[in-house]
Amino acid sequence: MRIAIVADDLYPGFGGQAVGTERWIRGLISQGHEIRVLAGEDKSPSVAPQGVKLCRVPAWQPGDVQTRFAWPSYPEIDKLLTWADIVYVPTPTFLPLLTCRIAKLRQIPVIVGFHTQIESATWHFQQIEPLVAAVLKTWYRMLHKNCDAIIAPSPFAARWASRLSDVPVYAISCGIDWPKFDESLQHEAKQLREKLLAEKKYLLCYVGRLAPEKRPQDLLKLAHYLPEDSYLAVAGKGPMLEELQEEVKEKKLSKSISFLGYINEREKAKLFLASDVFIMPSPTELLSIATLEAMAHGCVPLVADYPSSAVTEVVGEAGLVYQADQLETARQALNKLFKDEGYFQEMQQRARALAKTHDIEQLVRDIERIFQHYIEHYQHKHDAKIPKG
Repeated sequence: MRIAIVADDLYPGFGGQAVGTERWIRGLISQGHEIRVLAGEDKSPSVAPQGVKLCRVPAWQPGDVQTRFAWPSYPEIDKLLTWADIVYVPTPTFLPLLTCRIAKLRQIPVIVGFHTQIESATWHFQQIEPLVAAVLKTWYRMLHKNCDAIIAPSPFAARWASRLSDVPVYAISCGIDWPKFDESLQHEAKQLREKLLAEKKYLLCYVGRLAPEKRPQDLLKLAHYLPEDSYLAVAGKGPMLEELQEEVKEKKLSKSISFLGYINEREKAKLFLASDVFIMPSPTELLSIATLEAMAHGCVPLVADYPSSAVTEVVGEAGLVYQADQLETARQALNKLFKDEGYFQEMQQRARALAKTHDIEQLVRDIERIFQHYIEHYQHKHDAKIPKG
């Protein structure tokens, strides 16, 4: 297959859609498919893998928000679609919308990814939340009218996408890279654990963007409810980092929590290996790759229960759940976990087993089947229009 990917941000991208799309691309290349990518420019671009032909267009990023908008360049889209058998669009902005419309005119199948949650945007505009939500729903419906199918990262996300579209919706995880045993990494993780814990016994961690829609401030509230022999390490950057660091100083929480800043993939794996529990306080998640990656390394997830988040559904019985407005429930869940070694080991096994179902090597076959189905569907439609004899 000749697969065109059109996204506002890739290599590097931000958030689950970019991480998942880049993993899908790598998996599809390994199966022999050709990939061309049209993405927005980046001040510090990463290198696309061998086999990916990457074209950049100008892009704009407003302030310190995560969203980026790439310029909808007709000549570049036209060139790409002349080559492609199918188009995958993981972001819901101007460049993807124009791509979808041109592809439909060209009779090229278009698959849209549903990765941007409406609640993630409305958290930034709470005073005019109804208006922002209405505008975004209208925009999604317009985008979805120009596609053949939608791929959402979880059944939770698929249900939301179905409310905004009449086309088929498939639930396929963004996937994770299953961790391979690395003796040196194991040794480094042991050293990190000893360094962070000092005299304490249990290490908890969080990895993610420190932005309002993720509610990282709840980690500081949770710090008051954590068992006395536990320590919380927070990794990530974002507009709230300095504010959170100042609050830790003011509330004298430095003996219970620390900020590691941005960490790369190896450092992230090391932190997960060193930790016992991964905390996810976010109210806006359509999957949470970070949670799944932590589970793959043996961390038991402790997740906030929100109707706008997929995480409780994703982790199921492999995780611990606390009520965001009743933080005592988090303490109770952790006390139960830490006091029963057998239960702790059972939860670790459950976490790994569930995370394994999101291994990208398994998921790429599902993606292939969907893409191939729509390519063949269009081919049959085309053949039916050709007069016989």
